[in-house]
Amino acid sequence: MAADSIYFAKVITFEDQASGFGPGRPFADVIWMDGIAFGEHFAGQSMGAVGNFDRVTGQATGPLTLRPGAPAQNLTIIRLPQTNVLSGYGPTGYPNHTATGEGAIALLFDHDQPIVGFDLRGGEGGFATLGFLTRDGTVIDTHIVGPLAEKSYAFARRDQQADIAGLIITNEDPDGIALDTVSFESVDQSS
Repeated sequence: MAADSIYFAKVITFEDQASGFGPGRPFADVIWMDGIAFGEHFAGQSMGAVGNFDRVTGQATGPLTLRPGAPAQNLTIIRLPQTNVLSGYGPTGYPNHTATGEGAIALLFDHDQPIVGFDLRGGEGGFATLGFLTRDGTVIDTHIVGPLAEKSYAFARRDQQADIAGLIITNEDPDGIALDTVSFESVDQSS
């Protein structure tokens, strides 16, 4: 679905979050924001690695509960010249620059969603795996997206069924990826 054809009620940026240049400012726990929270994976899932990249396996348990990564392998907010971005730290850990953007990012919405979007930063032709989950941990669908580039992505449920409670993103991109914005709660433009 073309991200520029969708109107969202909530657009989350990381501009008001503490950040740092270089490897960024690491967070040891879940990051809570307006209507959404960010972690590494969900309860019930296991963490592994494929090379320098996080690999998430196993069934999430319900109700969906975010878990942070191991010390130095959770999330970081990086200050870029004109924006802050959220990045996952991979298995080689913070502050190793080769780990930047190679870790998993899990999103948990306060309310089930029919549509979700995000702006990707990075993306050097690799691919990402997106897992969409219901509140009880059931996998709705898994998408492999690539070749990755800096652009906006959006995904909608058929018939606007509001059952997306969580999203988990892993990647295998040469320089890793980061999220610039996350959008949800679609606005009906038909009236």
